[in-house]
Amino acid sequence: MTDSGVGGESGLAARLAAAEEVEVATTTAEGTSRFVPIWVVPVDGELYARSFKGDDGGWYRDATGGRTTTLRLDGVEHEVGVEPVAGERRAEIDEAYRTKYAEYADTHVPPMLTDEVVATTVRFAL
Repeated sequence: MTDSGVGGESGLAARLAAAEEVEVATTTAEGTSRFVPIWVVPVDGELYARSFKGDDGGWYRDATGGRTTTLRLDGVEHEVGVEPVAGERRAEIDEAYRTKYAEYADTHVPPMLTDEVVATTVRFAL
């Protein structure tokens, strides 16, 4: 995978795509931020994530509300753009979750494929 699909720094997209978990933080209306773990999946050179908590996920609400969004990987922080895509490319993104997180096929993957969670799909721009 190259960074050309996400317009990012050399190698960053590949590292994010390969990471088991990535941390995300958004700046809240109060100006605070807190990192939480998320799963990021690659599809055709683009990086996607979903909020495990659906619309109740604070990072999702703040990120799609225009707040500053930061991904952290291996202790290094990267500010990113966030574009809500909801069910766009659902089948491909669902398959990416099933493939990348196959070891969690019976536990954590099924909730990531529900309509409520799919509605929170975002694409990251590096």
